[in-house]
Amino acid sequence: MKKTYTYIILLILLFILIVLYRGNRKQNPYHYQISSWEIIFDNNIIEWVDSQSFSIILDWPESTPSYAKDKNHIYIENSIISWADKKSFQIVFFKAWKQKLQAPYISKDKNYVYFGNSIISWANPKTFKYLWANFSKDDKNVFYETETIKWADKKSFQVLWGLWAKDKNKVYLCKNVILWENSNNFIYTGTYTLWKYRYFSLDCSVNKTLTWDKNMSFEEFDKMVKNSTI
Repeated sequence: MKKTYTYIILLILLFILIVLYRGNRKQNPYHYQISSWEIIFDNNIIEWVDSQSFSIILDWPESTPSYAKDKNHIYIENSIISWADKKSFQIVFFKAWKQKLQAPYISKDKNYVYFGNSIISWANPKTFKYLWANFSKDDKNVFYETETIKWADKKSFQVLWGLWAKDKNKVYLCKNVILWENSNNFIYTGTYTLWKYRYFSLDCSVNKTLTWDKNMSFEEFDKMVKNSTI
């Protein structure tokens, strides 16, 4: 009988400890939660991790994204960066507004540059430079996320705003060439972009345009944009 009571009391205590642990985890502003038996990222258990050697590389409440490692792997959030070299791995930072900021989803080691857990093809880690908004370059190429931007002139390439960029010859939306001629007459409204009375969707996969009649008021054009299927 005493054994039964002891067993029940132990179960109750275990339940209380679990509840307190879970509650603590929800209040913690950081993404990684570490215990002796599991590693959790934003309430998701990380599979295959070695909890004994696990350590956090970067995990600020506002970090984008978080990184960690164990004796076998480098992790971005709860995913493994498969090809990462643990000894030379580093997160890429850049300077803006007189501050050192984390380049979103960009990291590198002695062999590769990574966007998320994918390799940026042909990127040289020694000369790699993050620009802005998932644009980057090295000594030979310009990149958008993991892909090379074909035709881009690396010397004159610059990010305009958001998903837009240009060089001395062309204008780009993400990795796509939108205009094969340069222009300084862009108007950015915050939701769409105008160039010589043409409207461009901000969806990277869409290259369609609308025509703006010169006699049309901006309010009328705005309505046409909102009613379009672009």
